[in-house]
Amino acid sequence: MWGWWRRLRSAGEPDPDLAPLTRRGATALRGQLASQLRTRGALVHYEGPTAVITEARRGVMRVRLADLAREVAASQHPRAAEFAARQVVDMVFTDPAAGTMDAAALYRGLRLRVTPTPADPDSAARPEDAAVLTPFTLDTSVSLVLDTEHTVQTMPLSRLRELDDMDTLIRAARGNLRTELRRADVTVARPHTRPEHEGAWLWTFESGSVYTASAALIMEDVLPVWAPELDTSEGVLFAMPTRHSLLARPVTSGTDLLEGLGAIAGAALEIAHQSSEQVSPLLHVSYLGEVTTISGWDPDTRELTIRPTPHLLLRIQNG
Repeated sequence: MWGWWRRLRSAGEPDPDLAPLTRRGATALRGQLASQLRTRGALVHYEGPTAVITEARRGVMRVRLADLAREVAASQHPRAAEFAARQVVDMVFTDPAAGTMDAAALYRGLRLRVTPTPADPDSAARPEDAAVLTPFTLDTSVSLVLDTEHTVQTMPLSRLRELDDMDTLIRAARGNLRTELRRADVTVARPHTRPEHEGAWLWTFESGSVYTASAALIMEDVLPVWAPELDTSEGVLFAMPTRHSLLARPVTSGTDLLEGLGAIAGAALEIAHQSSEQVSPLLHVSYLGEVTTISGWDPDTRELTIRPTPHLLLRIQNG
């Protein structure tokens, strides 16, 4: 009987991804954006506060809507959502496509990025799949993207190969990622998740950059800057729960390592499941240039499992 009232009240609550807009306001903004993109022959879906736009010539483009949502929420104009959506569409199609950029601009815009891999290997192909360079962990891959003034464009590798050889493009993208992350305003913390267990600690790195999780690709370059005291000599446990976060912990030994494995695996799972911008809820280890995924999550049984590598088992036993 009161279902209509609950729905009405829910529509007036803050949207979980685009606050301070209400759910009703966020729905209006998303609807206006989808409608105006269709007139340009583009489609859109949403990943949390990010609009993922697909257009034939430009490929897949990502635009964060958080700032725009704040502007719409502050406006008193009845057509604020319409005007904001038009602003986004104009920005997206003002940014140059890779094929129209001069060489210097193209090289400046390239980045390496960690992206989630579909859990179902038989799932339908996605436009993003054409940009995948190589698998990274059990559930992620490395893609080559073009970061322009307003968007992050995921470009098919076949199109990029027409512009230059792939090794040269990858070197440029890696260097740009390193520069981006060294300049990022990163919040560094060393939380102790369970005070009763001395080894239940880890390092957390968070920033507004959508490439924060991609720091896992160049930890040897960024960890000495972000956490100089983090000892990587025996390897690094790491997780990439969201685009804006990286978790890391040195491979220590004995009980300290055993407790640390549980702490960082649990933290990664919790952070990932609370975010609409999830990258990977799993735990991985990097040692001697090799990356291995060592945790698993069964959503049906809600069971977290950890499978240490032989090197980790030896470190635990020798503690």
